[in-house]
Amino acid sequence: MIRPNRRNKRRGIALVVVFVMVMLITLAAYRFSFVMQSEYRLAKLYEEQVDARQAAWSGIEHASVLLDKPLSSRPILSVQQEEPSVEKSNLFQGELIRSNESQSSTSGTNEAWKYALISPRRASVASSLEDFGVATDSMSGSGEVWRWGLDNESAKIPIQALREWERTKPGHAKSVLARLPGVKPEVIEPWLIAEGVLRPSRRIGGPSSSMERASNTDDNPTRDSAGITITNGIDSGSNRNSDESSSEQMHASYWSGGDLNQNYRLDPLEKIWLERQSQTGTGVSARSSLSTQEESIALQRYITRYSGCRNERFDGSERIYVNDEDLKALHRKLMSVWPQPLADYVILARQYGPTIASRRGRRGGPPSDAAMSPAATDSSVSAIDWSVAGRYQIRSLLELVDSRLTLPSASNSQSSQNKSVVSPFSSRSAEGSNYLIRLLDDCTTDRRKFLEGKIDVWDAPIEVLMSIPEMDEGTASRIVSARQDETARQQSAGTIAWLLQRRITDLQTLQKWEPYLTARSDVYTTQVLGFRDQTSSVYRCTVTIDGSQTPARPRELKTWHTWDAGFSLKEFVGESE
Repeated sequence: MIRPNRRNKRRGIALVVVFVMVMLITLAAYRFSFVMQSEYRLAKLYEEQVDARQAAWSGIEHASVLLDKPLSSRPILSVQQEEPSVEKSNLFQGELIRSNESQSSTSGTNEAWKYALISPRRASVASSLEDFGVATDSMSGSGEVWRWGLDNESAKIPIQALREWERTKPGHAKSVLARLPGVKPEVIEPWLIAEGVLRPSRRIGGPSSSMERASNTDDNPTRDSAGITITNGIDSGSNRNSDESSSEQMHASYWSGGDLNQNYRLDPLEKIWLERQSQTGTGVSARSSLSTQEESIALQRYITRYSGCRNERFDGSERIYVNDEDLKALHRKLMSVWPQPLADYVILARQYGPTIASRRGRRGGPPSDAAMSPAATDSSVSAIDWSVAGRYQIRSLLELVDSRLTLPSASNSQSSQNKSVVSPFSSRSAEGSNYLIRLLDDCTTDRRKFLEGKIDVWDAPIEVLMSIPEMDEGTASRIVSARQDETARQQSAGTIAWLLQRRITDLQTLQKWEPYLTARSDVYTTQVLGFRDQTSSVYRCTVTIDGSQTPARPRELKTWHTWDAGFSLKEFVGESE
């Protein structure tokens, strides 16, 4: 019997195994290729995001360098015109050249990375339906919501000044906010309490303020002092959470005007959010109903937490402290920049104290004959007796303007009549007015390197100027009209002396306003965009550049690129894109 050969029973199992192995290897290779392609795209995206961020930081550094310059050589950082200008935009936009050209060739574009420095249009966020429709039309109405340049923080109302005004003049802080356009009365008191300007008013049997509604434990709604309906929670923990959430919502609604992504307009979702805020009991919307088409006002356009200016001269050098105890050293410093009669008058004023010359009571009226006397000459000023100490502390440099000194007669003199010397610093004569600018620029009564809480009269809108105590609308309007002359800004040397030169106010009123006024700023806020083209990543942030020290430092950096680009890049990359 012939046995069958076992080799004939093989059915090609090796072929199947090989086929399966090849298929698995192919799938693994495909998976590997897919993962590598995804990683490559993610790496390129991350590279673009880093490049966009670095481009934006280049813009921040550029603004910081501009802010480090002395006022005499610094360009105007806050552009006044409403429409974007090619001439002005060249200062606030830049193009970065890549050092590695191979990277740009592999990315498929030869465009360089750019940055742009912009700020909100003067006034507020575009919020009405009409303005929103114009602004969203491919940003064709971009002049309605943004402008080139930086936003001057010193041109706003400092919160610390509100606290001081409320302490010295109760009720003034409320009247200031009531004059801001679009701010509803029920918004004022809760916001001032939240910022610490007002103290909660305690009432018997009720909560002390709207910010204390978390202390209520019953289920009945109550009303705070501003008339806001408040729904109480079930327990203290839920009340605290509700209070914190309501405070955040109130801040977003009042402070930013509902512009949550900071693109200077109200997007449809932001409109819906504001409407819900006004309909619920968690807070009161700072804006009117959309059906009324009233403009939403962001308080951050008029109020600031950071403002101030460096206490230095127009050319950036150190000012002379006029209350120095060493009168001889003070005299030497003054003689290095002034004629001798002016330096002698300051020393005599420190020794004997200036006497304000009599003036007519009406604003703008001519001074008396004593005040109009010619400036003192070398022969009219007695030799300085250095044995007399500087007993008088000059509180304001304006005390030396239109004043006079009464010098005691010498002990060996036959005449016992005191001698009167008229100040060489005059608010009227051309020569004395010029020395008035030098007085305010070269000298100071404050040793601090940085002066906070003052309002820049060159950039402040009329609503902010009206917040200053005893400022009337007519004077504020004259200030706004007079500062249209750009040459006056350079001639004023960063001082408020131009308010007297232009006859906008009188000396007595300016002395009252001096603690609140300045003619320069070293704190600015800007929004920076780092971009390349309309298809690449965009880095967008807002930052406050604090020039209180050199070099200037960025603070309060907030990024918005995770939301969206915020703007159409056609205004920044050109129509050819």
